[in-house]
Amino acid sequence: MNFENKNEKLKTQELMPMPEIKTEVNSGYFWYTFLQKANNLDWEQLNNKNNFSKQLDKYFNENKLDENLKQKWQSVIYEINNDEILFWFSLAINNPELENTVFEDCVKHKDLEKEKAELLFQEFKSVVDEFKEKYSNVWNLLKPHLNEDIEKRNNSNEEKEIIQDCLDYFKPYKETSDIQEVNYLPTNPLIKETKGNGFVSKNVGIIISNFENSNSKTHEFLHCIINPITEKLNLSEQEKKKIIQMADEKLIIDQNYGEHPESLLNENLIRVYCELIKENKKPINLEIFKNFIINLTEKEFTKLKSDNLNFFNEMKIVNLENLKSRIKEIYNRKIKNILGEKIYNLYQNFEKEKQNNPGLTFEDYFLENFKMILE
Repeated sequence: MNFENKNEKLKTQELMPMPEIKTEVNSGYFWYTFLQKANNLDWEQLNNKNNFSKQLDKYFNENKLDENLKQKWQSVIYEINNDEILFWFSLAINNPELENTVFEDCVKHKDLEKEKAELLFQEFKSVVDEFKEKYSNVWNLLKPHLNEDIEKRNNSNEEKEIIQDCLDYFKPYKETSDIQEVNYLPTNPLIKETKGNGFVSKNVGIIISNFENSNSKTHEFLHCIINPITEKLNLSEQEKKKIIQMADEKLIIDQNYGEHPESLLNENLIRVYCELIKENKKPINLEIFKNFIINLTEKEFTKLKSDNLNFFNEMKIVNLENLKSRIKEIYNRKIKNILGEKIYNLYQNFEKEKQNNPGLTFEDYFLENFKMILE
């Protein structure tokens, strides 16, 4: 690597400064989740998990969703058939300045024609607006939870510290990641604590993350930095195929990323940083996993089974002996991630290079050394 050229580049390219951090309510997003709950009380499976979920269970048991409205909503979600698009649409309901970016992302990432996306959005918005008008007092149930979360965020520096850590480590160029404002939406009590999401429109990042989930706050913000860098790769068909071959089945199947090499690459770059690099951990190889399973107690097995019930049922694992007899098979299905291991090694080499060149940016290093991942 030619560090002299890299230093010259640093002199001419401005690094991304600290963005303004906000906590603002996006009402369309919350009304969308209310409607999902009204349509299916088991949505997100949070029944009796928190007070708000209990309150909505009671409310919609007493105030059933209008049958005509229910049919229209089910028709909309069936036609859209994509949770991420539903999320994007919800953000734009009361924010017309987001609409163009939403339609562009539908074309770019979801293979939808713009005219079709616009039509689906209008149908989506019409049903949510009708629901909002008929069940307007639901918002009063949410207010105390919103106010509590906003107060917590206003009294915490964690989000600022998370973003500063990311800027210090990756040193993103302003030209590549010109995020001037980050809006961490208040925690939605209907969404699982482990679930996060994000959306970027022009210079604004909108992030969904439970207040207590620091990893998710970091993960979702990093999409603002990593995604624009990987878009510069212009992957060949052979490279796309290689990335899919190396990715773990958990991301492709269990988490519905399918065969989307760009998304798989972004997710692995971010997850490896958040879960391994930042935590000073190493990838789990077969030997480590084998030792973990062999040393499990019956109590630990019960907890593990409870946390992964669907997978255990799918694999027909009923007891600890079943689990021990299928270690390699389970490792290959649930743990093994060649792409993640390659990316971990890339990060390790990046950190070594930074010792000699503290000003080295992740973008420069990654774009020059990306091929290491494919070897």
